[in-house]
Amino acid sequence: MREHLPKLARVRIATSLPVQYAALESLRGPQDYISNFVSEMKKHRDFVIKRLNEMHGLSCPTPKGAFYAFPKIEDNRFGTDKEFVTKLLEQKGVLTVHGSGFGEQYGSGHFRLVYLPDLKVLDSAMNKIQEFVTQ
Repeated sequence: MREHLPKLARVRIATSLPVQYAALESLRGPQDYISNFVSEMKKHRDFVIKRLNEMHGLSCPTPKGAFYAFPKIEDNRFGTDKEFVTKLLEQKGVLTVHGSGFGEQYGSGHFRLVYLPDLKVLDSAMNKIQEFVTQ
């Protein structure tokens, strides 16, 4: 235990020196890709939020600075948000995270959905979620 605990702590607490140098160089290099990336993520965000808010039983505010949505499950026939995401994965193959995993007080009754994938993938996922909540 004494031998391996410091190794584990180094891995989880700090990045390695080569990664730190790489991060520094990425900050010194060209930054023009950032505005393109942010613009693309806004398209993804707007697409996902629009689709979620059109679905019966779901509502979702627009995230201001993240790459995931946190929709509220208005009418959950499965009982808990954890059961909702489990059944969504089992029945439709769409992986999300139950909101209560981020804290019972604010997360219960929600799920988290990452909108980084390509718009075609997101469209397919939104179609499957819509099928799931309307079945």
